[in-house]
Amino acid sequence: MDIKSPVHLNALRAFEASARHQSFSAAAAELNVTAAAVGQLVRSLEDWLGTPLFVRGSRGRVRLIPTEAAERALPDIRAGFDRLTLGILLREHWRLQKPADLAQETLIHDLSMDRHTAFPTWEAWMKKAGVTDVITQRGMRINNSAAVLQAAIEGHGVALARSVMARDDLASGRLVRLFPDIDFASALAYYVV
Repeated sequence: MDIKSPVHLNALRAFEASARHQSFSAAAAELNVTAAAVGQLVRSLEDWLGTPLFVRGSRGRVRLIPTEAAERALPDIRAGFDRLTLGILLREHWRLQKPADLAQETLIHDLSMDRHTAFPTWEAWMKKAGVTDVITQRGMRINNSAAVLQAAIEGHGVALARSVMARDDLASGRLVRLFPDIDFASALAYYVV
Protein backbone atom coordinates (compact mmCIF):
# COMPACT_ATOMS: atom_id res chain seq x y z
CA MET A 1 0.00 0.00 0.00
CA ASP A 2 1.39 3.35 -1.04
CA ILE A 3 -0.12 6.33 0.74
CA LYS A 4 1.69 9.31 -0.76
CA SER A 5 -0.29 12.27 0.50
CA PRO A 6 -2.37 13.49 3.43
CA VAL A 7 -5.43 13.20 1.19
CA HIS A 8 -5.63 9.51 2.12
CA LEU A 9 -5.25 10.38 5.80
CA ASN A 10 -8.10 12.88 5.47
CA ALA A 11 -10.16 10.26 3.65
CA LEU A 12 -9.53 7.74 6.42
CA ARG A 13 -10.58 10.32 9.02
CA ALA A 14 -13.75 11.09 7.04
CA PHE A 15 -14.49 7.37 6.71
CA GLU A 16 -13.98 6.70 10.43
CA ALA A 17 -16.17 9.62 11.51
CA SER A 18 -18.87 8.67 8.98
CA ALA A 19 -18.91 5.08 10.23
CA ARG A 20 -19.11 6.20 13.87
CA HIS A 21 -21.95 8.64 13.21
CA GLN A 22 -23.52 6.61 10.36
CA SER A 23 -23.95 9.94 8.59
CA PHE A 24 -21.89 12.17 6.31
CA SER A 25 -23.60 15.24 7.81
CA ALA A 26 -22.71 14.37 11.40
CA ALA A 27 -19.15 13.48 10.36
CA ALA A 28 -18.91 16.81 8.55
CA ALA A 29 -20.01 18.69 11.66
CA GLU A 30 -17.31 16.93 13.70
CA LEU A 31 -14.60 17.58 11.09
CA ASN A 32 -15.69 21.16 10.33
CA VAL A 33 -16.18 20.54 6.61
CA THR A 34 -19.23 20.11 4.37
CA ALA A 35 -21.14 16.84 4.06
CA ALA A 36 -20.31 16.90 0.34
CA ALA A 37 -16.59 17.04 1.16
CA VAL A 38 -16.90 14.06 3.52
CA GLY A 39 -18.83 12.11 0.90
CA GLN A 40 -16.22 12.88 -1.74
CA LEU A 41 -13.37 11.84 0.54
CA VAL A 42 -15.10 8.55 1.35
CA ARG A 43 -15.81 7.91 -2.34
CA SER A 44 -12.16 8.61 -3.20
CA LEU A 45 -11.11 6.08 -0.55
CA GLU A 46 -13.59 3.53 -1.93
CA ASP A 47 -12.22 4.11 -5.46
CA TRP A 48 -8.65 3.78 -4.24
CA LEU A 49 -9.44 0.57 -2.34
CA GLY A 50 -11.67 -0.79 -5.09
CA THR A 51 -14.47 -1.72 -2.69
CA PRO A 52 -17.51 -0.01 -1.18
CA LEU A 53 -17.26 0.95 2.47
CA PHE A 54 -20.94 1.72 3.10
CA VAL A 55 -24.35 0.54 2.09
CA ARG A 56 -26.18 3.80 1.55
CA GLY A 57 -29.79 3.87 2.71
CA SER A 58 -32.35 6.40 1.53
CA ARG A 59 -34.78 6.25 4.44
CA GLY A 60 -34.76 6.33 8.20
CA ARG A 61 -32.25 7.75 10.64
CA VAL A 62 -29.39 5.46 9.64
CA ARG A 63 -28.22 6.52 6.19
CA LEU A 64 -24.83 4.77 6.16
CA ILE A 65 -24.23 1.17 7.13
CA PRO A 66 -20.58 0.03 7.07
CA THR A 67 -19.92 -3.00 4.86
CA GLU A 68 -18.36 -6.13 6.32
CA ALA A 69 -14.96 -5.08 4.93
CA ALA A 70 -15.33 -1.66 6.56
CA GLU A 71 -16.27 -3.21 9.90
CA ARG A 72 -13.12 -5.36 9.77
CA ALA A 73 -10.92 -2.36 8.97
CA LEU A 74 -12.35 0.13 11.48
CA PRO A 75 -10.63 -1.20 14.65
CA ASP A 76 -7.19 -0.92 13.03
CA ILE A 77 -7.95 2.53 11.61
CA ARG A 78 -9.14 3.74 15.02
CA ALA A 79 -6.06 2.26 16.68
CA GLY A 80 -3.90 4.07 14.14
CA PHE A 81 -5.56 7.39 14.89
CA ASP A 82 -5.13 6.72 18.63
CA ARG A 83 -1.40 6.18 18.06
CA LEU A 84 -1.13 9.38 16.02
CA THR A 85 -2.91 11.27 18.78
CA LEU A 86 -0.58 9.76 21.36
CA GLY A 87 2.44 10.86 19.33
CA ILE A 88 1.02 14.43 19.39
CA LEU A 89 -0.14 14.03 23.46
CA LEU A 90 3.68 13.16 23.98
CA ARG A 91 4.86 16.28 22.06
CA GLU A 92 2.70 18.43 24.34
CA HIS A 93 4.21 16.66 27.33
CA TRP A 94 7.70 17.95 26.56
CA ARG A 95 6.68 21.59 26.98
CA LEU A 96 5.72 20.89 30.61
CA GLN A 97 9.15 20.77 32.19
CA LYS A 98 8.31 22.06 35.67
CA PRO A 99 5.14 22.39 37.75
CA ALA A 100 4.97 26.15 37.16
CA ASP A 101 4.44 25.38 33.44
CA LEU A 102 0.92 24.27 34.39
CA ALA A 103 -0.04 27.95 34.67
CA GLN A 104 -1.08 27.96 31.00
CA GLU A 105 -2.79 24.55 31.02
CA THR A 106 -6.41 23.60 31.60
CA LEU A 107 -6.62 21.86 34.96
CA ILE A 108 -9.15 19.04 35.22
CA HIS A 109 -10.74 18.75 38.66
CA ASP A 110 -12.28 15.50 39.93
CA LEU A 111 -15.36 16.48 41.95
CA SER A 112 -16.42 12.89 42.67
CA MET A 113 -14.37 12.89 45.87
CA ASP A 114 -15.00 16.53 46.73
CA ARG A 115 -16.72 15.77 50.01
CA HIS A 116 -13.61 14.00 51.34
CA THR A 117 -11.30 16.63 52.76
CA ALA A 118 -8.32 14.27 52.49
CA PHE A 119 -8.69 13.91 48.72
CA PRO A 120 -5.82 15.71 46.93
CA THR A 121 -6.79 18.91 45.15
CA TRP A 122 -4.88 20.98 42.61
CA GLU A 123 -4.36 23.62 45.30
CA ALA A 124 -2.77 21.08 47.68
CA TRP A 125 -0.69 19.53 44.87
CA MET A 126 0.67 22.92 43.78
CA LYS A 127 1.53 23.78 47.36
CA LYS A 128 3.40 20.47 47.73
CA ALA A 129 5.21 21.20 44.43
CA GLY A 130 6.22 24.65 45.69
CA VAL A 131 4.19 26.55 43.07
CA THR A 132 2.39 29.64 44.30
CA ASP A 133 1.54 31.62 41.15
CA VAL A 134 -0.88 29.20 39.43
CA ILE A 135 -4.61 29.86 39.77
CA THR A 136 -5.87 26.40 40.70
CA GLN A 137 -9.60 27.14 40.70
CA ARG A 138 -9.77 27.47 36.91
CA GLY A 139 -10.32 24.61 34.49
CA MET A 140 -12.79 21.79 33.94
CA ARG A 141 -14.84 20.35 36.80
CA ILE A 142 -16.06 16.77 36.33
CA ASN A 143 -18.01 14.68 38.83
CA ASN A 144 -16.78 11.27 37.63
CA SER A 145 -13.24 9.90 38.01
CA ALA A 146 -13.36 7.86 34.80
CA ALA A 147 -14.57 10.90 32.85
CA VAL A 148 -11.71 12.96 34.31
CA LEU A 149 -9.20 10.47 32.91
CA GLN A 150 -11.02 10.33 29.56
CA ALA A 151 -10.90 14.13 29.29
CA ALA A 152 -7.14 14.02 29.86
CA ILE A 153 -6.73 11.21 27.30
CA GLU A 154 -8.62 13.29 24.75
CA GLY A 155 -6.28 16.23 25.37
CA HIS A 156 -8.70 18.56 27.14
CA GLY A 157 -6.27 19.32 29.95
CA VAL A 158 -4.13 17.97 32.77
CA ALA A 159 -5.79 15.75 35.36
CA LEU A 160 -4.93 15.11 38.97
CA ALA A 161 -5.89 11.47 39.43
CA ARG A 162 -5.48 8.56 41.80
CA SER A 163 -2.72 6.21 40.67
CA VAL A 164 -4.96 3.15 40.99
CA MET A 165 -7.43 4.73 38.56
CA ALA A 166 -4.79 5.84 36.04
CA ARG A 167 -2.54 2.76 36.15
CA ASP A 168 -3.84 1.03 32.98
CA ASP A 169 -3.93 4.27 30.96
CA LEU A 170 -0.35 5.05 32.02
CA ALA A 171 0.82 1.53 31.16
CA SER A 172 -0.79 1.67 27.70
CA GLY A 173 0.63 5.13 26.96
CA ARG A 174 -2.78 6.82 26.75
CA LEU A 175 -1.68 9.03 29.64
CA VAL A 176 1.73 10.33 30.68
CA ARG A 177 2.63 10.98 34.30
CA LEU A 178 4.04 14.47 34.62
CA PHE A 179 6.65 15.27 37.28
CA PRO A 180 7.10 11.71 38.64
CA ASP A 181 9.53 13.03 41.25
CA ILE A 182 6.63 14.76 43.02
CA ASP A 183 4.82 12.18 45.11
CA PHE A 184 1.54 13.10 46.74
CA ALA A 185 0.21 10.38 49.00
CA SER A 186 -3.46 10.58 49.86
CA ALA A 187 -4.73 10.04 53.37
CA LEU A 188 -7.53 7.99 51.78
CA ALA A 189 -6.77 4.31 51.33
CA TYR A 190 -8.37 0.91 50.71
CA TYR A 191 -7.73 -1.90 53.15
CA VAL A 192 -8.33 -5.60 52.70
CA VAL A 193 -9.19 -7.49 55.86
